[in-house]
Amino acid sequence: MSGEKPEQGSGTGEPTRPAGTGVASQAGLYGAREAGVEGAGAVAAGKRLKVLIAENHPDLSEAVARIIDSEPDMRCVGQVPNVTEVLPAARKSAAEALILDLSLQGGSSLQLIEELTTELPALRIVVFSGLANAEEAARETKRRGAAEFVAKGCDFNVLLDALRRGTAAA
Repeated sequence: MSGEKPEQGSGTGEPTRPAGTGVASQAGLYGAREAGVEGAGAVAAGKRLKVLIAENHPDLSEAVARIIDSEPDMRCVGQVPNVTEVLPAARKSAAEALILDLSLQGGSSLQLIEELTTELPALRIVVFSGLANAEEAARETKRRGAAEFVAKGCDFNVLLDALRRGTAAA
């Protein structure tokens, strides 16, 4: 990367680039998107998936938020750094999807998944974790109600596609 900052939105929450030219695409860092998971139906209907980010590393949280906001069919509705803030933020923002780090402070992220699936059953929980035992963590988070598990360090489009899966008909 050349050190240039990616173009930011207009402040209205609307992207300033046409579809397929978001930060991830522009930077050329994240590879090709899986076929058929673009979320074009949501864009055509003018609906953007509301995504809440629960991540305790501020730089990563901000980077993920910028990428989410650069996608034509998504927008970040909030960022929280710990377990105790997730449920209130999800309620207040009317989030439709949650990116959840398992290493949050303030409680158990695994217990939080169970609480969220009980209290907000329509919320799509995508666990985004850098834990070394990813296979075991994926099984456990899905058993507790998470929709998907995405390992940090993967192609970022995998995370975007995990957010979109199951929401294209919405």
